[in-house]
This record gives sequence, C-alpha cells and structure tokens, in this order.
Amino acid sequence: MTVEVESRGPSSTQLSALASTINAAVSLYSSTNDPYERDTALRNIELASKQLSQCSVEPRRYLMGFHFQPHQVLSVRLAIEMGIFDNLPTSSPFTVNDLVKSNGTDPEFTGRVIRALAAVGIFEELHEGTFKQTQVSREWANKNMQSYTKHAWDNIFVCMSKYMEFFKERGFVSPSDPMNSPYAFAKGVKDIDFFNILSQDPKSVKIFNEAMTSIKDPLGSMYDFGTIQARDDDVALVDIGGGKGQSIQSIRSTYPKLKGKFVLQDLPDVILAGDRVCPPDVIAQSYDFLKQVQPVKAPAYSRYPGAATYLLKSILHDWPDAECRTILRNLAPAMRGYHSKLLIVELVLSDSNPDTSKVLYDINMLFCAGKERSVKQWHALLEGTGFRIQRIFGIDNPVRSVMEVVLDE
Repeated sequence: MTVEVESRGPSSTQLSALASTINAAVSLYSSTNDPYERDTALRNIELASKQLSQCSVEPRRYLMGFHFQPHQVLSVRLAIEMGIFDNLPTSSPFTVNDLVKSNGTDPEFTGRVIRALAAVGIFEELHEGTFKQTQVSREWANKNMQSYTKHAWDNIFVCMSKYMEFFKERGFVSPSDPMNSPYAFAKGVKDIDFFNILSQDPKSVKIFNEAMTSIKDPLGSMYDFGTIQARDDDVALVDIGGGKGQSIQSIRSTYPKLKGKFVLQDLPDVILAGDRVCPPDVIAQSYDFLKQVQPVKAPAYSRYPGAATYLLKSILHDWPDAECRTILRNLAPAMRGYHSKLLIVELVLSDSNPDTSKVLYDINMLFCAGKERSVKQWHALLEGTGFRIQRIFGIDNPVRSVMEVVLDE
C-alpha cells in the first residue's frame, strides 16, 4: 500500500521560475539606459521577489508577519516623536547610547524601538547596539516625510480600529457620504467632512499639508507640458487644490521656458498660510471646488484670463462619485468654448489584476469616503459631466498616471 505524503512548501519548479524572472529583470536593468525599461525591470524584480518571499515562508509564519505590519508603522511613528531620525549621521555608525544622549530618551525603550526598526530593514545592525542608516531611514530625515507618517498613523491607522463598527452599522458598502465618513465616525462627529474636521486643529492641518508635499510625482517626465500653448499674458495652468504649489514647482523647474502665468488654488486656510514652495510670481487664489464655479475663465467674467490647462492632482480620489462630478461640473463652464484641457493626475488601476499597492491605496481611501478607480471606473465617472478622457499617459506607472481630458463637445 502506497501512502501519499502531503507536499509542503513550494515546488522547485515554482522557485526556479521566480528566480529566473528576477535574473532576467536584473539583466534588463543592467543592459539598458531607457528609463521606462529600467522602471519595468525594477517592478518585475519587486513583484517576483514578493512572490518568492511569500511562497518560501511557511503559511502560518507568513500570516503572523502579515498581522504585525501595523507595528512597523508604529515603530517609525514612535521614533519620529522621539526625534530619532533628526540628528543621525548620514553614513557613519551610531549606537543606542548616542541616541539616548542626543534625545534624552530612556535607554531600554530606545533600544527596543531601534531593534524593531533594524529588524524590518529600516536601519542596519552592524553588531550589538551599533547601527547605520539605510536609504529608507534617510527618507525620514525629511520633515515632510515624517509628517506623512504622522498623518498615516494619527488620521488613518488609529481610526481604522473603529471601521468594523462603522460598516456593521452602515452596511458593508462603499462609503458615499463624505460628511459622515469612517473617519468622522471614528472621531465621534457627524455631518462634517475630513478636511473640515482637520481644519479645527491648526497643528493637524500643518502636518497634513506637509505630508502631501512629501508626495513628489515627477510631473515633468509624466507628461509633456511643453505642448501647452500660451502667450506671456495668458494663464498657462491652474493647479486646483494644489496645496503649497509643489506640482507647479515641478513643472516650472522641468519646463523653465514655458510661457504664461500660473495660478495656484486651494482653500483659504491653505492659501493664507503663505508657506508655498512654488515661485513667487505664481498667482495664489482661494477657491472651493465643491461650492464655486471655476473663476479662471474668459476675461468677460473675471479679471483672470481663461487657462490653457487645468490640473487636478490627487483631488478626485478624496471624494465619492457625486462630489467628483460636482467638481467637474464647476470646472466645465470655464473651459467651454476655449481650447483648454484638463489633466487629472491620479492612480489608475488596471481593470484586471491591478497592482497590489494601488489596490491598497484604494482601501486606504475608505477613511474619507474616497476611492481609487480603475480605467472603466474613470470613464464611467466622467459620463454626464461634459468631459471625456482623450488619452491616459503612464497607465503602468507604479503610482499615478496622467489623464488628458477634454470637453465632450
């Protein structure tokens, strides 16, 4: 009698296939100078490495590590609050005692936090009690990146503990009321959206705005802004909800000869803060895209001329479909009758087998009743707004893509 023994672990064929995929991607990365091919190679390495790591770990052990992912963010959040990332040597080693002396923290607790950060690869442990920075840890020397982690933990992770209660009460459906989002529920308030809740605490507003500034998309390489046709007295671009002007700064630095004026629009609190990163000649204007028709339009209606290009970057993902359509309908009259175009810069998920990080971004946006959308969902969103998507640039980008949108006339 033959007894079949249950096979444990991945097959050698599966491991070999993944290793071959990684080796082929490494060869491509080493042999080309084409930025797109190098990015593709790195994404293939990342995906195959994740699959290799997952299948080579015993399932129960994998699940335990899976459940401890929030602890990694907590460790970084603690380190930020303790000032650990602020005065670290760039390349030379440091010890736990060095951190204790410079930050006045408790030795035992500091050691536990640093040990955790080293265990997940944020620091490198050279030998007992001695560490060095990595490329990842150096990112947190930047105050804006620290603010992003504060935002992620304070505004999203902490509130996630209340999400089950929210969905059990409201039903397991996508939130569609930004005035009563999971975030508002977790905060114990009603009839107020995330941004207005945030505005009640100036410190939180500052952290959020700094966090958004840390998101640096290379807009100049994602889209050819040199195609914008504007004269010196025209408005070349209006950045709607543009925060501190980081997008305008990116575009202007990449296309220094671009003619025309630039307008930065955001809510009054953001505009009045004044701590912008864009050039001083950029026109700053208060604007509420949910309540007001776009003011930058034909000279007969405004002291601002109509714009050649309007930009909505990382705006529509904050809102459910109904509010997105309101934003678009408020913009359409400013563009009607002119050769203007709208650039929507957002995540674009493929309709099948979407990128893991993009899917998790979508789950992240539950907190404010927003969402990330697939190609089909983007096309459906624009139906009935007077707009249509003409082209999508960088649909395979690991983060955001650029949708070129025109009036459907």
